[in-house]
Amino acid sequence: MEQIKIENIEAAVKKIDAMDEAALERYSETLVLSQETFVGYVLSSSIEFNNDDLVNHLMYYFNIFHESFAQQGLQLSTVTEEIIAEFETSYFDVLDEYQESEDFDVILSFTNQPGLMEFMLGEINYDLDEGNIDDDMMDQIFLVGTAIIGLMTKVSTKA
Repeated sequence: MEQIKIENIEAAVKKIDAMDEAALERYSETLVLSQETFVGYVLSSSIEFNNDDLVNHLMYYFNIFHESFAQQGLQLSTVTEEIIAEFETSYFDVLDEYQESEDFDVILSFTNQPGLMEFMLGEINYDLDEGNIDDDMMDQIFLVGTAIIGLMTKVSTKA
């Protein structure tokens, strides 16, 4: 599992943030077509959390994370229901361990992506401080964003 470098995350953010609405929609559509099950899994969390506003945040992070992997020269294998089910078992165990220990290293060890985790936490803390999201939204983005990072890491391969 290769760790995504900060410069590749920065390049991904720069690329995604520079896109106009039409270009971003095409980029997202390409990801949906290539990772239909994965994107469906991510977006279904807005239903589970009963939070329609979560969708836009999650697609933004999905795009950034995906582009970060691409900038690193990594590609993602297709995520299947079986991969998700296997992943969830270990992810839920990690979340339980994290809740008991409150040791963030448990999460970092699981994702093996300190740069992406730092980026995501910085973004959601900024949005929280600015009043753009509330505590519940912050928790939801963290939980699903961590799952996105973990799954992408699991299925990434050298391009």
